[in-house]
Amino acid sequence: MAVNHANIDLSFIENEISDWREGREIFDLLITIFEFNLHPEAMAVHLAYTIYFYFQRAPADRLDEMMSNTWVVVLTFAQCIPPQHPWQYSLAKAVSKLHGVPGPVSDNAVDPEKVLWEDLPHFENCLREIWNEAPTYDGTESPQLLTRFRNLNSFLSRVLENEFYQCIDIPYTQMQNAMNQHVSREWSAAFQSRLWDVTEWVLHCGKVLLDGIIIGERVDTNEPAGRARWVLTLAEWMLFKAFVMMACVAVNHVELVDNSLRARLRSTQQMMEACEARRRDALRALPMPLAWWPRGDLGHQSDMAADGEKRPRTSELYSEPRDFKAWGRYIHHHITYGCEGSSGAQFQL
Repeated sequence: MAVNHANIDLSFIENEISDWREGREIFDLLITIFEFNLHPEAMAVHLAYTIYFYFQRAPADRLDEMMSNTWVVVLTFAQCIPPQHPWQYSLAKAVSKLHGVPGPVSDNAVDPEKVLWEDLPHFENCLREIWNEAPTYDGTESPQLLTRFRNLNSFLSRVLENEFYQCIDIPYTQMQNAMNQHVSREWSAAFQSRLWDVTEWVLHCGKVLLDGIIIGERVDTNEPAGRARWVLTLAEWMLFKAFVMMACVAVNHVELVDNSLRARLRSTQQMMEACEARRRDALRALPMPLAWWPRGDLGHQSDMAADGEKRPRTSELYSEPRDFKAWGRYIHHHITYGCEGSSGAQFQL
């Protein structure tokens, strides 16, 4: 029998924790906060504090287990909450607030400095384990599975909105997979669901996705799963925008399961263009550290500074920087925090 709270069907999570005592304990803590019916922002703070103190009181030998259990319940909960429901906002905001807390998760940890809130320990592993069951949008998945992962997709996009880069390869993969799917004249319900999910990433965290591309770090990891973290190139970003533009035209000639998809596609195109414009404007105002640019080795005659150091002429500044990663981080820092070198205010709940 479906279990409903505030017009939300919680039967899926109730079934998942039916024989799981620890999961039931965590679920009861969260649902108690939700049922207070607070303002979404206040609810987010209460949820964050609840998880914070739950970890703080964990004994050292059970801390890892309690963190994993909590994130599994949170992610399972997120699969039940529709994207536009205020609970969705509050739950994602609570995780983002915890991500911004300085210091260790618990002073009881064996090595507190290796268990920091900024890393959200075990969150990524729990997410990827659940994401292994993500739909492939081939038309064989049940509507219930598509709905659950639409909800989870929306939740995670709100978490990434606050620069949680550990899972940024998930939206990049979804964007690439969407581009690889042929846009035919007839759009299946599964294809429309894929479009809805991939547009959610751009609408919520388009800025973060583009920042990740500008920073430009492709890191091959040696993790047990053999997974490589990577980002799109700017060329792939532009290809995805072209894909969205093509879909904006084609959507006017197909029958839609959800008519809001037409407006979502237009908004996605506008969001991508707005992110690009913001980045262009910031680059124009950016002071360039000349030490990172080629000096006198492009066939141009360079001026000499007072100390005898070669200084490139303006024409040379259109060449590529020597250190791409350093340049990307420099751009990201100055655009995010301004040119005064401020690291930003310390985050508090």
